[in-house]
Amino acid sequence: MQPEPKPGIGRRDFLRRGAIATVVTGAGLAAGRSLMTPAGAAGGAGLPSAALFPPSNAVDFPTIASIRLMTTDGHISFPGRRHSSKPVYAFGFRAVDDSRLVADGGELNANPGDLMEKYRGHVMHSAPTLIAMEGVEFAIVVTNLGFRFRPDLDDSHTLHWHGFRNATAVFDGVPELSAAVPPGRDLPYFFDPKLPGAPGQPKGSAGGYMYHCHFEDVEHVQMGMSGIAFIEPRDMWFFPDGTPRAVRNKVAYNPTPAGIDTSFDREFALLANEIDYRPHDNLETLQLFTWSDYAPQYRTFNGRAYPDTVVPQITPAEQSASYQELLQMPAVPTTPDEEAEAEMLWQQNSSLVQAREGDRVLIRLSNLGYEIHSVEVVGVNDMRVVANDASLLVGKDGTNDLTYLSRRMEIGPGEARDAIFTAPAYVEARAEIDTLASRMGKQRKFCRYLIKSRNTHRLNNNGQIYPDGPSYAGAKGTYGGMVTELWVYPTLADAPGLGQDGLPDQITVNETFPTLVVPAGQV
Repeated sequence: MQPEPKPGIGRRDFLRRGAIATVVTGAGLAAGRSLMTPAGAAGGAGLPSAALFPPSNAVDFPTIASIRLMTTDGHISFPGRRHSSKPVYAFGFRAVDDSRLVADGGELNANPGDLMEKYRGHVMHSAPTLIAMEGVEFAIVVTNLGFRFRPDLDDSHTLHWHGFRNATAVFDGVPELSAAVPPGRDLPYFFDPKLPGAPGQPKGSAGGYMYHCHFEDVEHVQMGMSGIAFIEPRDMWFFPDGTPRAVRNKVAYNPTPAGIDTSFDREFALLANEIDYRPHDNLETLQLFTWSDYAPQYRTFNGRAYPDTVVPQITPAEQSASYQELLQMPAVPTTPDEEAEAEMLWQQNSSLVQAREGDRVLIRLSNLGYEIHSVEVVGVNDMRVVANDASLLVGKDGTNDLTYLSRRMEIGPGEARDAIFTAPAYVEARAEIDTLASRMGKQRKFCRYLIKSRNTHRLNNNGQIYPDGPSYAGAKGTYGGMVTELWVYPTLADAPGLGQDGLPDQITVNETFPTLVVPAGQV
């Protein structure tokens, strides 16, 4: 039986796309590295085709597109529960810092024992965002490092890609049907995102998904083992005749006869969740928790509660080349803002949305909590929901446009929404100085808009509004919980006339300007 043909993408050329954590070839994965970053600066993405991608019968994960996720425990920070006082105990996934093969000095195929000493006890929350491409097979290698703070526990873990179509049972992560990964071991999960027109998948695999551990999933998901994943459409990288595009076509879904516009200028992935710290505290202190008593004190975007949500994206130094504006985090913070940023060392995924006036902004919102949420962008009335649960809202024959305009996104547990809106006006009279840009030696101003839950009872942190956090959070003394901010800058044409530096084009999902770089020696 001959393997089905795959797109002609060079192995090294696949490592070209900016992402929080990406699937890459042979060279491996990076939490913050690139999968198809532009060949030039911010001008687009070259996609030369030097060598054919390995065929579908390739099973050696270092030879195909691969990402390595490790499971461990650690502590995370929320307002009122800081690292200096009593942080919250958590489980989670995290990526290796150096995505290259061991032969090249990296960690993609390192022995689990070699990774334990460096990474065990250094959990990440939320988990790295995973990005893949339609038609390109890849592997996610799950390595169980065990627990540092509860070494008596021998929990196994799995990876369940929630909503992934046609998943092979052994790689679906449901423990009754697939293998679980015990401490000290690893298991590569193999995935094949189908192209449009594949049997049973006429729309293809493109869309926004999420992933989580399915082993004791009620506990493990609440403890922090969850993240966002999405698959980019073939039309982003190839013309209809199969010719590679010289410049990345920023679209969320493949075109259909209905003519639905899913083009975007900037993309942001937001994972909604909530935290009841009592099971976290109980697990750390060897106590039981009755799950019917679940009543969360924190609501989060990307594992952070406001005002922490607006701390910029954070990346290890090994992956910093994927970002355009880098601001080094000092090993010893000396200012209140630096102290607030240091609290997010283990919660690297930012929720800050930055755009220029008139930009089309794609929000990929997923919910892996246990509550229904209604999320709005205050001041935006043209939000168009284009997809639910990784499925473009189009009729069966592709001719009926089922997308809809809304002032909010309603999302239940286990659901995903993709929505696009136009960034609202930049108004010089009410613009604020961007102090983050000032620290980079740049002059920028922006107008602030809120992105938040519409349930006002959830806009607090453990019943309080803690003002601690970065000074550049505009409403930090007013809101907490499931809130983040949209910062709107002038257009590139207007910025010089206003005496400002322009906001660069975005290369990688959730890229912020600047991006913070983890201090040397800190994992």
